[in-house]
Amino acid sequence: MDVKLVVFLSLLVNMVTSYKPTHEKTWAVQLEGGREEALRIAHKTGATLVKKIFGDYYLFKDENVRKARTKKDCEKMLKAEPSVKMVKEDVLHTRQLYAQHQGVVLNDPLWGYQTYLHSGLVHMNVLPAWERTRKGEGVVVGVIDDGIFTNQPDLRDNLDLGLSYDVFRGTEDPTPYMPQSSHGTNCAGIIAAVHNNSFCGVGVAYKAKVAGIKMFSGAITDISDAQEASALSHEHQHISIYSCSWGPSDWNNALEGPDTVAREALVMAAREGRDGKGSIFVFSTGNGGTYGDSCAYNGYINTNNTIGIGGLLQDGSIPSFAEACTSVFAVTYSRDYTGDTANLVVPYRSSGCRTSVSGTSPAAAMAAGVFSLVLSAK
Repeated sequence: MDVKLVVFLSLLVNMVTSYKPTHEKTWAVQLEGGREEALRIAHKTGATLVKKIFGDYYLFKDENVRKARTKKDCEKMLKAEPSVKMVKEDVLHTRQLYAQHQGVVLNDPLWGYQTYLHSGLVHMNVLPAWERTRKGEGVVVGVIDDGIFTNQPDLRDNLDLGLSYDVFRGTEDPTPYMPQSSHGTNCAGIIAAVHNNSFCGVGVAYKAKVAGIKMFSGAITDISDAQEASALSHEHQHISIYSCSWGPSDWNNALEGPDTVAREALVMAAREGRDGKGSIFVFSTGNGGTYGDSCAYNGYINTNNTIGIGGLLQDGSIPSFAEACTSVFAVTYSRDYTGDTANLVVPYRSSGCRTSVSGTSPAAAMAAGVFSLVLSAK
């Protein structure tokens, strides 16, 4: 192999892997006594208190792994504390985004292409909804995804940076790690693309705000239980709706759902978020229909704390990617992977626009927009 090619491939691998979040030996610890007690335990055990995950759950890591003490010793010491109710090693889980894209980048106003919102054979009937609501005003939707480009012309005016969050770096910057990562930007645009700004299209709830909660570094990401819990509970008193276009693998009927702490975070936010009214969690049902996958195996939609959303095509038919199960709460408009000439308009990357996003990812985002209209009306 040519030496220059070897060097290029090596640099490419290093560049890609540099975006993969690091994961140390850590524990999610539920304890009584708040942060002061957590700090006391950290000092006593020699562990480091990383952060509060949510509620009475805290993240610890062992700084002495390289020394004689093993991780089991640290875990044993944590469990021995009377105020500690639970200690769980924080492990990684693989999650994937539910979308696929084809098509060209356009930069013209595309309201006329968005017949699925107002005049197509199958459409969302938003015009009378806009007349009877505040178009999403006052509602914040947290888009848990691979980030949102903060300079996107169709999103920057509706992006709430103060409520945005990067679970890997602990910052408020939701910008994707890679310039080609546009999944979260697509979904955010379906929800709240700016209205009448002479660019791209219009969001279902174009006066709503979106917060980018970055939990993916690529289409498939290994995420720890604590990181996922942080995303699902982030600013749950200020974020009314969480749009989640992702889940377990679409292959081989993978039987997976939220792990211990993420499940508790989901339950807590669904019950206590939004000033006690409960935050609303909208999840894609998945795109595994082509492979015979069933959403009955998906633990994120098979819970009474979430709303599972599937897709329907422009002629009212069922798309090839659809997964059938009793947890499909509703369907919204979407587009099939192949052989479908229908349009679905989304902002694309940092400055573009496209018409061809497919799968249940846009379907879930569209439902989140609809729920934003509902909450802004009542």
